[in-house]
Amino acid sequence: MPITAAEITHVKQEFMGLYGFPHIIRCIDERHIKIQSPDDGNEKLYRNRKGYFSYNVQVVYDPYLKIRSIDTRWPGSTRDSSMFNASNLRRQIENDYHNFILLCDSAYPCKTYLMTCILHPASDAETRYNNAQTKAPIVLKDVSVYGNDAFLF
Repeated sequence: MPITAAEITHVKQEFMGLYGFPHIIRCIDERHIKIQSPDDGNEKLYRNRKGYFSYNVQVVYDPYLKIRSIDTRWPGSTRDSSMFNASNLRRQIENDYHNFILLCDSAYPCKTYLMTCILHPASDAETRYNNAQTKAPIVLKDVSVYGNDAFLF
Protein backbone atom coordinates (compact mmCIF):
# COMPACT_ATOMS: atom_id res chain seq x y z
CA MET A 1 0.00 0.00 0.00
CA PRO A 2 2.10 2.92 -1.26
CA ILE A 3 1.34 5.77 1.12
CA THR A 4 3.82 7.96 2.99
CA ALA A 5 3.65 9.18 6.58
CA ALA A 6 3.33 12.75 5.30
CA GLU A 7 0.38 11.80 3.10
CA ILE A 8 -1.30 9.99 5.99
CA THR A 9 -1.03 13.11 8.15
CA HIS A 10 -2.27 15.36 5.34
CA VAL A 11 -5.25 13.15 4.45
CA LYS A 12 -6.29 12.80 8.10
CA GLN A 13 -6.21 16.60 8.41
CA GLU A 14 -8.29 16.96 5.23
CA PHE A 15 -10.98 14.56 6.45
CA MET A 16 -11.07 16.32 9.82
CA GLY A 17 -11.32 19.76 8.24
CA LEU A 18 -13.90 18.82 5.62
CA TYR A 19 -16.11 16.39 7.51
CA GLY A 20 -15.16 16.54 11.21
CA PHE A 21 -13.88 12.96 11.42
CA PRO A 22 -10.46 12.38 13.00
CA HIS A 23 -8.12 9.59 11.89
CA ILE A 24 -9.93 8.81 8.62
CA ILE A 25 -7.51 7.87 5.85
CA ARG A 26 -9.90 6.73 3.10
CA CYS A 27 -13.54 6.06 2.24
CA ILE A 28 -14.74 2.77 0.82
CA ASP A 29 -17.87 1.92 -1.15
CA GLU A 30 -19.15 -0.39 -3.85
CA ARG A 31 -20.75 0.27 -7.21
CA HIS A 32 -22.68 -2.12 -9.40
CA ILE A 33 -21.58 -1.98 -13.03
CA LYS A 34 -24.33 -3.30 -15.31
CA ILE A 35 -23.45 -6.15 -17.66
CA GLN A 36 -25.34 -8.41 -20.04
CA SER A 37 -26.49 -11.76 -18.74
CA PRO A 38 -23.52 -14.14 -18.69
CA ASP A 39 -24.01 -17.23 -20.84
CA ASP A 40 -21.59 -19.45 -18.93
CA GLY A 41 -24.10 -20.99 -16.51
CA ASN A 42 -23.26 -18.55 -13.70
CA GLU A 43 -26.16 -16.15 -14.21
CA LYS A 44 -27.25 -16.38 -10.56
CA LEU A 45 -23.84 -15.15 -9.39
CA TYR A 46 -24.12 -11.98 -11.45
CA ARG A 47 -27.73 -11.03 -10.59
CA ASN A 48 -27.58 -8.39 -7.85
CA ARG A 49 -30.17 -7.67 -5.17
CA LYS A 50 -31.90 -5.13 -7.46
CA GLY A 51 -32.46 -7.84 -10.06
CA TYR A 52 -30.06 -6.89 -12.84
CA PHE A 53 -26.74 -8.44 -13.87
CA SER A 54 -23.61 -6.67 -12.70
CA TYR A 55 -20.10 -6.68 -11.36
CA ASN A 56 -19.83 -5.37 -7.80
CA VAL A 57 -16.79 -3.09 -7.74
CA GLN A 58 -15.06 -2.08 -4.48
CA VAL A 59 -13.65 1.46 -4.65
CA VAL A 60 -11.40 3.18 -2.11
CA TYR A 61 -11.05 6.95 -2.43
CA ASP A 62 -9.73 10.04 -0.69
CA PRO A 63 -11.66 13.07 0.66
CA TYR A 64 -11.76 14.58 -2.83
CA LEU A 65 -13.16 11.39 -4.45
CA LYS A 66 -9.88 10.54 -6.14
CA ILE A 67 -9.80 6.76 -6.61
CA ARG A 68 -6.94 5.15 -4.67
CA SER A 69 -7.84 1.48 -5.11
CA ILE A 70 -10.34 -0.49 -7.13
CA ASP A 71 -11.25 -4.19 -7.06
CA THR A 72 -13.32 -5.38 -10.03
CA ARG A 73 -13.33 -9.15 -9.57
CA TRP A 74 -16.69 -9.65 -7.84
CA PRO A 75 -20.00 -10.79 -9.39
CA GLY A 76 -23.08 -8.70 -8.62
CA SER A 77 -24.53 -11.05 -6.00
CA THR A 78 -21.50 -10.56 -3.74
CA ARG A 79 -22.24 -8.60 -0.56
CA ASP A 80 -20.12 -5.53 0.23
CA SER A 81 -18.97 -6.99 3.54
CA SER A 82 -17.92 -10.25 1.86
CA MET A 83 -15.86 -8.34 -0.69
CA PHE A 84 -14.12 -6.40 2.04
CA ASN A 85 -13.52 -9.45 4.24
CA ALA A 86 -11.83 -11.25 1.32
CA SER A 87 -9.81 -8.22 0.23
CA ASN A 88 -6.09 -7.55 0.41
CA LEU A 89 -7.02 -4.12 1.78
CA ARG A 90 -8.52 -5.65 4.93
CA ARG A 91 -5.44 -7.81 5.47
CA GLN A 92 -3.13 -4.83 4.95
CA ILE A 93 -5.01 -2.69 7.45
CA GLU A 94 -5.17 -5.46 10.04
CA ASN A 95 -1.52 -6.49 9.63
CA ASP A 96 0.41 -3.38 8.61
CA TYR A 97 -1.61 -0.20 9.09
CA HIS A 98 -3.10 -0.30 12.56
CA ASN A 99 -3.63 3.47 12.62
CA PHE A 100 -5.95 3.58 9.60
CA ILE A 101 -9.69 4.11 9.74
CA LEU A 102 -11.93 3.81 6.70
CA LEU A 103 -15.24 5.65 6.48
CA CYS A 104 -18.00 3.45 5.05
CA ASP A 105 -21.71 2.80 5.03
CA SER A 106 -23.72 0.33 7.09
CA ALA A 107 -23.17 -2.53 4.60
CA TYR A 108 -19.79 -3.12 6.26
CA PRO A 109 -19.07 -5.08 9.43
CA CYS A 110 -18.36 -3.31 12.70
CA LYS A 111 -14.57 -3.18 13.11
CA THR A 112 -12.24 -0.82 14.98
CA TYR A 113 -10.92 0.44 11.64
CA LEU A 114 -14.32 0.84 9.89
CA MET A 115 -16.54 3.82 10.77
CA THR A 116 -20.08 2.93 9.78
CA CYS A 117 -23.28 4.79 10.50
CA ILE A 118 -25.35 3.78 13.52
CA LEU A 119 -28.46 1.96 12.32
CA HIS A 120 -30.68 2.95 15.25
CA PRO A 121 -29.23 6.02 16.99
CA ALA A 122 -30.28 6.08 20.65
CA SER A 123 -28.84 9.43 21.71
CA ASP A 124 -28.30 12.97 20.45
CA ALA A 125 -24.58 12.21 20.07
CA GLU A 126 -25.30 9.20 17.86
CA THR A 127 -27.73 11.25 15.76
CA ARG A 128 -25.11 14.01 15.34
CA TYR A 129 -22.56 11.36 14.33
CA ASN A 130 -24.91 9.97 11.66
CA ASN A 131 -25.68 13.49 10.40
CA ALA A 132 -21.98 14.26 10.10
CA GLN A 133 -21.41 11.02 8.27
CA THR A 134 -24.05 11.87 5.66
CA LYS A 135 -21.97 14.92 4.72
CA ALA A 136 -18.89 12.81 4.08
CA PRO A 137 -18.39 11.13 0.69
CA ILE A 138 -19.19 7.59 1.84
CA VAL A 139 -21.73 6.89 -0.86
CA LEU A 140 -20.17 6.95 -4.29
CA LYS A 141 -22.19 8.90 -6.78
CA ASP A 142 -19.61 10.59 -8.95
CA VAL A 143 -15.97 9.61 -8.84
CA SER A 144 -13.26 11.07 -11.03
CA VAL A 145 -9.92 9.55 -11.91
CA TYR A 146 -6.99 11.94 -11.94
CA GLY A 147 -3.53 11.24 -13.30
CA ASN A 148 -1.51 8.05 -13.49
CA ASP A 149 -1.58 7.33 -9.76
CA ALA A 150 -5.34 6.81 -9.62
CA PHE A 151 -5.15 3.18 -8.55
CA LEU A 152 -2.67 3.50 -5.71
CA PHE A 153 -3.98 3.22 -2.17
